[in-house]
Amino acid sequence: MTILPLALALFMQADKAVELRRELDKHLNSGHAKLDKGELQGALSDYGKAIALDPNHARGYSGRGMAFYRLGRIPEATKDFNRALVIEPRHTYAWVGLGDVKGDAGDFDGAIAEYSKAIEVNPTSAQAYAGRGLAWAGRGEYDRAMPDFRRAADLLRSPADAWNFYYRGIGRHGVYEFEKAAADLAEAVKLDPKNSRFHLQQGKTFLALGKGQEAVDCFRKASSGSPKISVPPALHGDALFIQGRHAEAAEAWKKGVSPKDPRADEIRILVFVAQSRAGQDEPARADVESWLKDRKPAADEVVLLRTVSFLQGQTLEAEFLKDVDSSPDRRSREKACDLHFLAGQKRLLAGDAAAAQARFKHSVALNTRDRFSSMAASAELAK
Repeated sequence: MTILPLALALFMQADKAVELRRELDKHLNSGHAKLDKGELQGALSDYGKAIALDPNHARGYSGRGMAFYRLGRIPEATKDFNRALVIEPRHTYAWVGLGDVKGDAGDFDGAIAEYSKAIEVNPTSAQAYAGRGLAWAGRGEYDRAMPDFRRAADLLRSPADAWNFYYRGIGRHGVYEFEKAAADLAEAVKLDPKNSRFHLQQGKTFLALGKGQEAVDCFRKASSGSPKISVPPALHGDALFIQGRHAEAAEAWKKGVSPKDPRADEIRILVFVAQSRAGQDEPARADVESWLKDRKPAADEVVLLRTVSFLQGQTLEAEFLKDVDSSPDRRSREKACDLHFLAGQKRLLAGDAAAAQARFKHSVALNTRDRFSSMAASAELAK
């Protein structure tokens, strides 16, 4: 007598589970589609509905976490990524999300750890390789960044959405394939035209291509896009200098520099160069003297002191460039790239265009093409 009612109850229970799963998948898929299109509020709504249906489903939390992240709501994003990993410790997307959060905050060691975990559980995650490459680069360890960038570019042979184009663009930029990177980033922007991160990276790639005005336009769009991000003012100065707008570049650099900026010394020196190129010799001299008085460089900061002395005409070029090409490692090549670029600028100011060109060619030949001095040297050679 009880067999039929029990079977009916089991059948109804199974049917209800199927319907629940169907509803869950509908909301998750809708959330993913909206996330890819940049419809972030709609994605939040869909993921919220999925979580309400099944509070123990990792994809709901990781998807909502990414929507929060792209809206700039970092505490909520972090909470959701961690919740997803409690449910499913091998959830790649959540590890990548935590890596993105830490990388944006400048915690490069933490970001590397999160991305490495993502790669451990999914060795085909292009997002994890691209993110880890950026984190290695943030630490200045370019020899470790380059393989990750190559791997990211290789994994995305057939990208299907805006973020895939973005990550492949990062990878291609990282291995100096700037034209290909620009093409990928253009596709990302076309698919999600309000995404501030896409515009910021696109601007950096235009800088590497010597396209200063296009870079300025991208940085402006990044500042007004979603999520709200702060574009480093130094990038505007970089773009303006490449265009030959030296007085404006000096002002942009001065406005954005702070003692905590890792480029602070470089930017103060570039302000001097830009003001000198603009014919503002007295302000250039006064600014650099005021900066040195506040900066108080130590006696062992030989390169900085020698650079300022050279730019002020107190050190000859031969002494300034002595032994700068003696080491092949990346950091030494970066320093040599900077110094040859500055020597070229000094030659231009002296009216010796031919010698300036030789210095710029040497700067570019050192193959640190994502460094400002190399970009600016290339722009000088293209004039």
